[in-house]
Amino acid sequence: MEETENKYELNTRQAKDLIDDIAEFASPVFIFSGGEPLLRKDIFDLAHYAGEKNLKTALATNGTIIDDCIVSKIKYSSIQRVSISLDGPDPKTHDALRRSQGAFNKAEKGLNMLISAGISSQINMTVTRKNCHLLEPMIHFALEKRVEALHFFVVVPVGCGRMLDKSELFDAEDYEQVLKDIYCLEKRYSSKLFVKVTCAPQYYRLLQNKTPEVFKQQPGRLHHISKGCLAGTAVCFVSSSGDVYPCGYLPVIAGNILKTPFKEIWQSSEVFKILRDNDSLSENCLSCTYQRVCGGCRARAFYASGGNYMAADPDCIFNV
Repeated sequence: MEETENKYELNTRQAKDLIDDIAEFASPVFIFSGGEPLLRKDIFDLAHYAGEKNLKTALATNGTIIDDCIVSKIKYSSIQRVSISLDGPDPKTHDALRRSQGAFNKAEKGLNMLISAGISSQINMTVTRKNCHLLEPMIHFALEKRVEALHFFVVVPVGCGRMLDKSELFDAEDYEQVLKDIYCLEKRYSSKLFVKVTCAPQYYRLLQNKTPEVFKQQPGRLHHISKGCLAGTAVCFVSSSGDVYPCGYLPVIAGNILKTPFKEIWQSSEVFKILRDNDSLSENCLSCTYQRVCGGCRARAFYASGGNYMAADPDCIFNV
């Protein structure tokens, strides 16, 4: 076992303590993400340890550093699914959005290697105004690669999203249209490919109105359809330094596992208590008929309001 020595991130023992703490009271899908998780020297040791604790494990990577050695380690680890980030079906689109020449070819090569090795794989696509016209070509690309799933992450203007030009972000009307487009595509291709929409809680309003039966859990899947915004209610994000956030896009710290056990943070943090209380919502999100199935994106609300994560979601058509 090789201990990680970066003083700014959890070491191996601290990461295993986190896994122990979680496994003691819950059995979530445990996703190793980043940044780039494959840069951790102990990543497969941690994945194996999580598997021993009966946690379902997945790996989210940009795919650019995958090689034969990494593929072999993934194949014989407890990792059940690997997602590769691809923001378009071609180098021009992906490289432009990632601002990295050659990123698409490296990621596609990594994806091909995973699929050839029989490793369950999915594609994660960040959807912006610049690539939303490529949703169906991306589905065709995913079908051609024979991945298990395609997840559309609608861009959120926090974190890396803050670097995007405003022309790449959706207004409420365009956002609503993109959700309708995705719904039509999912309906058309659902028998061939599992399509999921993330960071777009209003999508679940559409689903409830049009296809309420999809809210039933689908056995055997790593993920299933549920309510819209899950930040702090069904998901959370633990940073490399141990800070706990409601999700990877909402920069509000609920606690740090080096100071407080994760279980205590999850069950008692004031941030999580607020997020779990629908009556803490404000403006249109508080009075909305779809409050419990949608809830509005708390990260978008945080960004637009200057820090109030319980404010109305600015990208919802009901708030225009």
